[in-house]
Amino acid sequence: MLRKKFCKILFGSLICLSLSFGSIKVNAQKLYNSVNDFVIKSYEIFLNRNNLDDIGIEHWSYLLGNHNESLYNYMISLVTGEEFLSKNVNDKEFIDMIYELLLNKVPSEEESSYWVSKIQEENNKLNDINSARYEVCKIMFNENFFNEFSYEIGTTPQFQNLNNLGVAELREDYDPKKIEYINNLYKDFNEFEQAISVQSEDSSEDKNVLDVNDIISLLPIFSDSTENEIYEELKSVSSDNIKRLVYALDYKVKLPYDIQESVYISPFIQLDIDNNDDFITLGLSITARNLGKLITKSDIILGNEFIDLEIEYTDQSKYEGKGISVYEFKIKIESVEDLKLLNKILSSDLSKLRFTFDDSNTYVYNLYEKDRVRNTLRFMTNLYSQIVITSLI
Repeated sequence: MLRKKFCKILFGSLICLSLSFGSIKVNAQKLYNSVNDFVIKSYEIFLNRNNLDDIGIEHWSYLLGNHNESLYNYMISLVTGEEFLSKNVNDKEFIDMIYELLLNKVPSEEESSYWVSKIQEENNKLNDINSARYEVCKIMFNENFFNEFSYEIGTTPQFQNLNNLGVAELREDYDPKKIEYINNLYKDFNEFEQAISVQSEDSSEDKNVLDVNDIISLLPIFSDSTENEIYEELKSVSSDNIKRLVYALDYKVKLPYDIQESVYISPFIQLDIDNNDDFITLGLSITARNLGKLITKSDIILGNEFIDLEIEYTDQSKYEGKGISVYEFKIKIESVEDLKLLNKILSSDLSKLRFTFDDSNTYVYNLYEKDRVRNTLRFMTNLYSQIVITSLI
């Protein structure tokens, strides 16, 4: 059964390779091979700079490529900066430059007339041509084509940094026995991981290789035994699912009502031997307040590389009117290469979580070196890998 599961993973990866991303209005990958190429071209068009060693190009390429700055903010800073404003271009030339950079084309007469008239309309209100162009750019850079372009070159259109909001970890008041139990549990995980690593180097002797039942016996959180005196207490913080190891074992989520916007991120791993389709799940549980009603897109990113998060649970009926949204995501691992990519992303100090809500607002969470979410995700990814590998031996 477990071998069949892995065959499904590999087959799924082959199917994914045969499919394209689908048709989109903007194919920025044909225009630019990298974020750096895009920034170079923008400097050439808007600032008449052709020096590839320009420190500004290096600076913005780094910020955009690592999702430390949004494409929207970059474009606004470009068209409102003193260097560009000193060029004294007319409204038509201004629109032409934006079209050349983002669409690699000259606007039609209708398109040009439309946007020029928008600028003039704003100028009549504000009596300042630069402010008028700024207002029109705010409209243009919120269009769907701009978002598509941004994702295609490996940047984020617009976002807020979740690290600046109420992202907190509040320690639950555990009794000494529970703290000792949890610490021993993590210790068992580490010892188990080392044991599998040693055995996988020489798998010729099948009798020395652990199977999934061995895993369950080593990890009491995955068993249904009620003999353990802390069983019920663990159950109370594990969504009544004892086969799931949840981040909440260490921390209890409490929404800080003195903070208007907040988010809590809880990695989890769930083992279900009886499920033929999905015997092990690696994922994230997200609790958000006042960030939007529904998350429509989410991924773990590093530069232009990413792993999708597939929404598993979105029933929000019990939270209606409370400003709270609760989600569960499965980390989509469909091949060995996906698993390697996830390990690569989680090993970098530049990795991030990215969530886009139904109102198009996007939030980014930086997975810093000592970040609790990142370290827990790395730990659970290693455990996930070892369980999958063990099931195949």
